[in-house]
Amino acid sequence: MYGPCIETYRTPDYQLSTAQDYRKGKPAFQQQIWLASLGGSASVWTSHPGADDEQGRPSYWIGNGYMPRVAQHKNLLFALYRVLASDPRPFSHVFFPRASFDEVREQAGWLLGRRGEGYLAITARPGIVPGSRKEYAGVEWVSSARESAWVCRLGRKAVDGSFDKFVDRVAQSSFEVAPNGVAYREPAGVKASFGWEEDLVVDGRKIPLSGYPRYDTPYIHASGNEQIYRIRCGGETHSIDLSKLHVGPFREIA
Repeated sequence: MYGPCIETYRTPDYQLSTAQDYRKGKPAFQQQIWLASLGGSASVWTSHPGADDEQGRPSYWIGNGYMPRVAQHKNLLFALYRVLASDPRPFSHVFFPRASFDEVREQAGWLLGRRGEGYLAITARPGIVPGSRKEYAGVEWVSSARESAWVCRLGRKAVDGSFDKFVDRVAQSSFEVAPNGVAYREPAGVKASFGWEEDLVVDGRKIPLSGYPRYDTPYIHASGNEQIYRIRCGGETHSIDLSKLHVGPFREIA
């Protein structure tokens, strides 16, 4: 295995990508574990700072001092952090560039943004507050705990209705730390749970974090072992032959 299993869910209004369950709790270099983007500079992610400045790798924003355990199902994401007692930065934080969104709200412990017709909501347990560093005002929100659990939920007007309706639905949801992990529920909507050791379960169904097709779209379906990828659209086919590429060797760093 050369790296993590990647999950990407894309719509016309947003994209969410995750390196699933990758090296949880281990020191890191500059890996980007997950990213939600609504276009332009409206991109959001969380991390555990590996330094107090932005000079090294990892830094305050790039990479992680300790890697989270992250899982995604379509437009719902969990990120769990466990920071050692010896680490001088006992928190995790979210990069949320407020000025890049058309509209931002804070409601019921959630930070919510709209860009165009795409929506994003994020929160954490035991809670989030604006960061105290002046250079990151309007960008950083912090969960001040060595063990924290984040949830990110995305939506769009075509599916979720108005931004007001999306905000109300998320604000009425529950996101609680349970003995076996965390649980998220929306009223008359999705029910999901996840843990440091537990599976991702959505609406009573276990969601695999690995072993799924590398590509599973209307245009291409292929496993991770295939060397030739055929992309079909509108009666046309384009083939990519990876066997002719000279790349590697690769190895995974434990």
